[in-house]
Order: sequence, then C-alpha cells, then structure tokens
Amino acid sequence: MTIEKRTIRSDIPGHQAYLGPATPQQTQEDDRRLLIGPGIVLRGEIESCENLVVAGTVHAAGLKSRRIDIADTGLFAGTGEAQDAIISGHLDGELVVTGRLLVRATGRITGKVTYGSLEVEPGAKIEAALVHKPIEPAPQPPRAQKLPVPETSNVEKLFPASGVQTPALSEGRPKVYRRATGV
Repeated sequence: MTIEKRTIRSDIPGHQAYLGPATPQQTQEDDRRLLIGPGIVLRGEIESCENLVVAGTVHAAGLKSRRIDIADTGLFAGTGEAQDAIISGHLDGELVVTGRLLVRATGRITGKVTYGSLEVEPGAKIEAALVHKPIEPAPQPPRAQKLPVPETSNVEKLFPASGVQTPALSEGRPKVYRRATGV
C-alpha cells in the first residue's frame, strides 16, 4: 500500500505536515492524547488516555492516564491515577503518580498526592498530604542456577595435563577412553 504525501505548505522549507491518511503509528499516538484548552470545562471520567493536557478546567471522578500535564492556566479537580505528572497549574483532589511528579514554580497542589519520585521547583505551593510510594523496579529475568558438581572419583581423565605426552599419543595410534556412567 502506498500513501501519497502532499505538502500543505510547500513554501515553508522543512514543513512536514501532509494531507492524506495517517499511518497506524501516528494514529495510535495522536488519538490517545486529550487536550482541554483554555476556557473549556470538562466533567466526568477519563480512561484509556495516554497523555492528558489540561489548560482549561477538568472535574474528573476518575482519571487513568500514562501522563498528565496541567498547564499554568489549568485546573484539575477530582481523583486520578497517572504514571507521570507535571503540575504547572492547580491540582485540587487526590492523585496517584506511580512514577515521577514534577511541580513547577507556578504549580499549586491541594489535597493528597501519592508519588514515586518528586521534584519541586522553588515557588511551588503545596498544601497537600504527600505520600511517598517507592517505584518498584522492573522484574529481572531469573538468573542461571549453578548446577551441582558431579563426583569425579569414578571418572577416567580423557586428556592429560598440558605438556604431558601419553604413551598412546606418542606411538601415533589413538587410545580408547571410556567414561563411567551412573554411580
């Protein structure tokens, strides 16, 4: 399948916006981003959102997102859960951030926040209960187990120590070696 790419503004060098169908990769990334612009008020529950950007007002009964960004003009009121969060505006409610929480100098937090790691810029206002929940490390693959060393008292050595010639090798004919099996 070939996709015809037509430039919207050909007079701008390096402009990459094209008309035509989006590729599946672009669709997945772009379709799961929600932007609440200035002056917009949203009430409800938000699920399956990769990145929530709040520049307006959001009253959420529940939020599940990979990332939440609250802009300088934004207000998020309610409860939510995100992997990472950047707060530049106002957060009022309860938020669980399993990863990194960054509070910018213009950010204000009231309520309760549970976080994995925290970074606060000077000037931020926090009137909230902060609860640290350590980030759990990614599961490691199981390590190879050491096998027990077998008993060697009933085994004939196949090769001599280095530099030592055996009579069979010096005579030019191979010697038959046998290994013990069993106990």
